[in-house]
Amino acid sequence: DFARRLFPLLLEDRKPRYEDFAARYGFSIDVNQLFSGDINNGKAPDSDGFIRQLYDLIIEQSATSEVAHANAERYLKVCMDRAIGRGIEI
Repeated sequence: DFARRLFPLLLEDRKPRYEDFAARYGFSIDVNQLFSGDINNGKAPDSDGFIRQLYDLIIEQSATSEVAHANAERYLKVCMDRAIGRGIEI
């Protein structure tokens, strides 16, 4: 109960930081997208659904933002290098 009352204040306090992250990295997601009824009936997505939503978000926002595109390319390169280093065929 104590944390429940503080959560809105904590979130409000962190909004500028989250907005800075979004501007710096080029990605943002609205909470309504995470809990959209079409995908998961208004519930939190399962892990596969969450990864799918993040993937779709990255594709969508990379197409319209140079910052997002550059960050997505860097991230994918790191993932590919890690997979190769682990002997995983890509």
